[in-house]
Amino acid sequence: MRVDDVACSRMMRRGETAVCFAFSVVALLWVAIYNGYPLVWWDTGSYVRSSFEISVPPWHPVFYSLFLLATHWRLTLWGAVVAQSALVVCLLRLIVDEQNRDAPGGARTDRELLWICLALATGTALPWMVGQVMADVFTGIAVLSLYYLLLSRAPRRRRLGAAALLLVSLLVHLGNLLLIIGLTALVQCAAWAGACGASGPRRAGLRVAWVCIAAALVLVPATNWLLSGRPVFSTASHALIVGRLLADGTAQRLLAEHCAERRYDLCAYRSDLPHSQADYLWRHDSPLHRLGGLSRSAAASWPVIRDAVAEYPLDVLSGTVRAAATQLQMFQTGVDIAPVTEGSFTHDVIRTFFAHEYGRYRAARQQRDALPVAACRRLDWWVMVCAAALSMALLASALWSKRIETLQLHGFVWAAVLINAAVVGPLSEPLHRYGARVVWLVPLAVLLSLVRFLPCGHLRPRATSGEGLSAARVS
Repeated sequence: MRVDDVACSRMMRRGETAVCFAFSVVALLWVAIYNGYPLVWWDTGSYVRSSFEISVPPWHPVFYSLFLLATHWRLTLWGAVVAQSALVVCLLRLIVDEQNRDAPGGARTDRELLWICLALATGTALPWMVGQVMADVFTGIAVLSLYYLLLSRAPRRRRLGAAALLLVSLLVHLGNLLLIIGLTALVQCAAWAGACGASGPRRAGLRVAWVCIAAALVLVPATNWLLSGRPVFSTASHALIVGRLLADGTAQRLLAEHCAERRYDLCAYRSDLPHSQADYLWRHDSPLHRLGGLSRSAAASWPVIRDAVAEYPLDVLSGTVRAAATQLQMFQTGVDIAPVTEGSFTHDVIRTFFAHEYGRYRAARQQRDALPVAACRRLDWWVMVCAAALSMALLASALWSKRIETLQLHGFVWAAVLINAAVVGPLSEPLHRYGARVVWLVPLAVLLSLVRFLPCGHLRPRATSGEGLSAARVS
């Protein structure tokens, strides 16, 4: 083949890769495009204002705000959701390419990537998270980045890219940090026990994962100390825990039995204690706000938390299990997507900082309650049910036939789903969006397993005497 033909072939391959990548990015953005503006939530305003003021949001780390600043350039929030979609597609391409590492060329990877993104865009909650100005999409990115780090045999530069994505995902949300700590610890224990066999996680990948976790554990409080003068992970953790103890009834029991001698500050509000975390956090006349809000209620909260855990450990444990079990059942698409009311904080922040986009924001289908949320929710629920059944069948088959790669993929995803529920359910009020962050990984795992059986099946190159290649085999 002539040099010109080789160069032309390479250009065509690069063009095909670019087209498939662009179509994949657009496919995952269909909800935001149809809406006419990126989706927003009640916390979006806090993130956006923090990105302009470079201040620590009261309920979150500052790093998602820094991500917004790097992507919206103070011009448009479209930059943030396009960047989120591109990051997801980049990571999916790395995983698909790793699965096809024995296949000649990259055409199969491009086609598989496009079909997988189209399927995820059609039947999962992923496009609703990709198109929303919130850190939720980074939960799935964190899980997939860790999976790639642990099991990839790719070149170092690709693994470094996955490590960078993992670190960013850990920094933008504390729930992601707790999830990845639990997941990495589980994989580490399995590796020590020899349960993973010769095809288990790479020791280098585990080391990089622990380094990313350690870096996040240092960077979050250090950044908070630099920006606010307080070296803490979150200024809201005490309020979240007290809200959970109130929802379980444990705090009420503690106050009823010990207010006479201990005189907790919350004792003054015993007759008006809320019975849900949401009421405690957001009701304008709740004890939290009467104690001075987040900044002044910590001193009154920690003694209640300490004594409740010490004196009623079984009550706390049972409440934790109930919250985790409830969260595990909550994963429906778009339940929390609703119009943001006129005069709300998010509404005012967009009007202040993106005044040139305010008209498009007001005209978006979300603000008119005209998004097809109910139809998508029904479809996604059935897709999830079918995907869960297929995933369990593939797991059982992999256990029987000792297909290690399939076992690792589906086992890893289900471990992530379970640990996510165990983390976010007890620490916060169970919500559907917390489950939707990770359940789209189950259909993805099924898709990654099924594409192996496409008609063009990926084969190793046939052995030749000159190249010393291994014999062809079907994966």
